[in-house]
Amino acid sequence: MDQIKIWALRIVFSSVLISLVLVLTPGGSIEKPVKTAVSLFMLFIIVYPFLDLSNGISTFDLTDIQTESALIKSDRIIADQLEYELSEKIKKKLYENQLSVDDVM
Repeated sequence: MDQIKIWALRIVFSSVLISLVLVLTPGGSIEKPVKTAVSLFMLFIIVYPFLDLSNGISTFDLTDIQTESALIKSDRIIADQLEYELSEKIKKKLYENQLSVDDVM
């Protein structure tokens, strides 16, 4: 997931830099080559995560996403278990004090 955040930040910072360059570029014959260079630079920034320059084309590493998904599932299981245990403890305390759940709600 961090890779996606870094990629998005690169796009944002590059966009700001490109905007600054385009604003400071004088008109005339230099404007068209600058826009072309800037466009190629932006294209490279967008496509970069999908390129492994040493081994050809690759994709994002999905292990981070799978690991985060597994952590979310385990957190949900732990939360459900804690909720159940807390519920049982509350019911036990209510029973000890001769109350029912309906009396409290």
